[in-house]
Amino acid sequence: RGALGSSLYKLTIRPRISLKEQEAFKTALKNKVREVKNVRERLITSDGLTYEVDASIGPQELGKKAPTIEMQGYKLVLESATESGATYKVAK
Repeated sequence: RGALGSSLYKLTIRPRISLKEQEAFKTALKNKVREVKNVRERLITSDGLTYEVDASIGPQELGKKAPTIEMQGYKLVLESATESGATYKVAK
């Protein structure tokens, strides 16, 4: 799956955010990082959300381009970025 020349990897947000905030996050990520083609929910747990990201850049490059993502009333701060995925933490 995924487009030619793209990478699929996991992006995790901790703690979990509301459904409305999830949609706003996907839009904010695509607007901030143009190389992100698609973001899909993959796993929802009590302590976080995991997305599958389809992008022409890897998770480490994503972390460099978007170390923070401003949301309404809070921001997401990059906690870690490895070859297999990225993790963001909610900061008020």
